[in-house]
Amino acid sequence: PAKLPKPAKSPKPAQVDRRPYNKKKNSDNNHAETSEKPPGYIDENAPAELVMNFAEFNSVPLETNLNKMFRRFGPLKESETEVDRVSSRARVVFKKCVDAEVAFSSAKKFNIFGSVLVNYQLNYTPSALFKASSVDATQDQEMLLDLSNFDVNMV
Repeated sequence: PAKLPKPAKSPKPAQVDRRPYNKKKNSDNNHAETSEKPPGYIDENAPAELVMNFAEFNSVPLETNLNKMFRRFGPLKESETEVDRVSSRARVVFKKCVDAEVAFSSAKKFNIFGSVLVNYQLNYTPSALFKASSVDATQDQEMLLDLSNFDVNMV
């Protein structure tokens, strides 16, 4: 008779082990449902970049000056700040897109570059580096030139 209570106790821990497993399985399913984001959803903690196109070649500031100007709006990925003087473009990458949004609206509203004409663009998926993209563009142009020479030689 003393052995009967022991088997009665052993199924209880088995049930306890099963319950957390079932709860965990259900919570995983719930998590999977909530991780599906609606179209156009933007995670406010995701990085975003502010791209600036300057009307005048001489008016593009240095990378260090851009970092100083824009870090007041929030933390930056300073190593990704870029200036491309050839295309008169610059970019600043914010660690959080909400900070980039504030910088975007404030820069336009308060003319932070003074009388210099600047076109601002906010990208929620930071792009490749300007320098890398300008190298690609140069290679594409060289390829087009090579093809045009080839076509001319064929005629």
